Amino acid sequence: MAGRDWYLMDTAGLLDRLASRRYIEDIRARPDWWQPYPLPPQLQALSPEPNSHFLLSDGTRRTDGGLFSLDGVHPTTVSFGILAQELITIMRRAGVEFQNPDGGPRPDQVTVDFFRLIRRDTLINQPPGHLTASLDVLAWAEPTLSVAQRTLYFRVC
Repeated sequence: MAGRDWYLMDTAGLLDRLASRRYIEDIRARPDWWQPYPLPPQLQALSPEPNSHFLLSDGTRRTDGGLFSLDGVHPTTVSFGILAQELITIMRRAGVEFQNPDGGPRPDQVTVDFFRLIRRDTLINQPPGHLTASLDVLAWAEPTLSVAQRTLYFRVC
């Protein structure tokens, strides 16, 4: 349609730019177009910096991951903030006017309050305890039970 602009939020591209194992750690896998996604300064300041690895903790703090929830699929609260900021950027480019609660135009730059999201994201600031140890037990149990199943000729239900 003449005179209409369409804007695209490339969510898959955003996830590719956040992909720790695929492109950040494996340089040979990087396509020519790939650039790492610069996390907001508030997320960069966390230790460790959130990444797309599976969420792990040592009983007191997050030791890895943080961008995806415990199922390894759904984004955490801070990841939804990253998506929201990207959408805001596209909407601004498209000329969308953001408004104050009183209905007047909002003149300042619209940004996600990542400090607030970090405080509210329990997987970032209060992850379940001992995830790493629990996963280590599961990693040991799966092949052990598989050997027992083959050796004893019965199915473990």
